[in-house]
Amino acid sequence: MAYLIGLMGDATSSSLAKKEMVGQSSVIDKDKSNIDNVQSEIKNETKQAGMPVLPNDNDTTAEEREIDMLVYKLYDLTDEEIKIIEGN
Repeated sequence: MAYLIGLMGDATSSSLAKKEMVGQSSVIDKDKSNIDNVQSEIKNETKQAGMPVLPNDNDTTAEEREIDMLVYKLYDLTDEEIKIIEGN
């Protein structure tokens, strides 16, 4: 299920899936419908679990930065260590 969440809204993976099924347009249309249904189910389950649902803009920069900061705090890293990790 986590793998599917990672693919939600990912135009690249959708495009690749279509290329893999060249000549099978009816299968692609049916699969797209199934993918839409799965995406809806995942969003509903996520909301019911009390977890935030990210907007489908695929820009996770802010969330990634927040996770980075939490990890740095978890490991009690110094500013110098953080600079080394971030390549600054």
